[in-house]
Amino acid sequence: MELHILEHRLQVASVAKESIPLFTYGPDQTCLPVLQDQILLLPALCPPLPSRAGRSKAWRCKFFSLTETPEDYTIIVDEEGFLELPSSEHLSVADATWLALNVVSGGGSFSSSQPIGMTKIAKSVIAPLADQNISVFMLSTYQTDFILTVAAENLGITSGFVKPKLVQMPVIHPLSSPSNRFCVTSLDPDTLPAVATLLMDVMSYFNG
Repeated sequence: MELHILEHRLQVASVAKESIPLFTYGPDQTCLPVLQDQILLLPALCPPLPSRAGRSKAWRCKFFSLTETPEDYTIIVDEEGFLELPSSEHLSVADATWLALNVVSGGGSFSSSQPIGMTKIAKSVIAPLADQNISVFMLSTYQTDFILTVAAENLGITSGFVKPKLVQMPVIHPLSSPSNRFCVTSLDPDTLPAVATLLMDVMSYFNG
């Protein structure tokens, strides 16, 4: 399992269900501006967004999530996509900008055919943030988890991690540092059968 800090700076907003037509376009009022260039949609479903004054180049949104609940629509979008949403009193936006941490399982491979759900590494990141009273959002997809943390220096966050505090701890047990050099890598579970014998040889006969 791996944890990656994404470059996106995200906004979290809410739209009441009865107000969603104010933020859509198209023949059936079913297309959001932030969806117009996404590869998952067919052009016939969302026609090109009407030209807008000041639009000089193609808009590029790299992170977008739309969640429907019985009460509202929650939109999580990067800053580029947020600029495409119309200003409206019906759009409630969280005060903070959020950083996204991506939790990847299986050596960073997205080839798994099964959803992984909440991973242990996600829990290990959430707990220290909770200890510092830092709010987080969780966003899970079929293959990965995203942890959203407030991007604010006054919260003691550097690249999404809590700054460590120096604590004087007594040395109870003898400490020794071996001179070995280690190579840290990851392994896709799908390739394990092909290298299992080699790994057993390395672990069992390292003095040979």
